[in-house]
Amino acid sequence: MRNTGQMAGIFESVAALGNAHRGNNQRLELATGERYITGPTDLGSGVLLKTGNYANPIITVDSVTPHTGGSTLVVGAENELQDGSSFPLPLAANYTANTYINVELPTLYAAFTPSVIVSGADNINGDTNILFVGPTKIRLTSDGISQWRL
Repeated sequence: MRNTGQMAGIFESVAALGNAHRGNNQRLELATGERYITGPTDLGSGVLLKTGNYANPIITVDSVTPHTGGSTLVVGAENELQDGSSFPLPLAANYTANTYINVELPTLYAAFTPSVIVSGADNINGDTNILFVGPTKIRLTSDGISQWRL
C-alpha cells in the first residue's frame, strides 16, 4: 500500500524515509514533525536514502531575545525579561492558531517583577496581564483571534 503522504514529502517513519527516492536539497518531514533536508553527505545522524543521498535532520536553534524597557515580545524566540517593565504581547490575530511565545524571567533578574500585558482587546486566559514574581518560564499560545493561553 502506498502512503499518499509520501508524495508530499511527509513520511510515517524513519524506515519509510530511508526508502525515499529524493535528490539533493529537498525538505522532507516525518508525521511526528521531525524535519530533514537531503544532500550528498551524512552530517552525523543522517538517514541513507536509496538514491545514495542522505536525509539530515534539521535542528532548530532557539535564540535568547533580551527585553528591557517594555519592548514587544517576539514569536519564535526565547524572550528573556531583564527589568521590571511591562512587556506587551503582539496581537493574537497576527498569528495562526497554536503559534506560541516563550517568556522567561531568569534567576539573574529575579529581583525585578516584570509583567506581560496584552495588546488591543486580547486577553490571557481571560485576564490582561501576568506578573512575574521570582524566576519563571511560561509558554503562551495564540488562538489566532484574540486570546493567548497558558
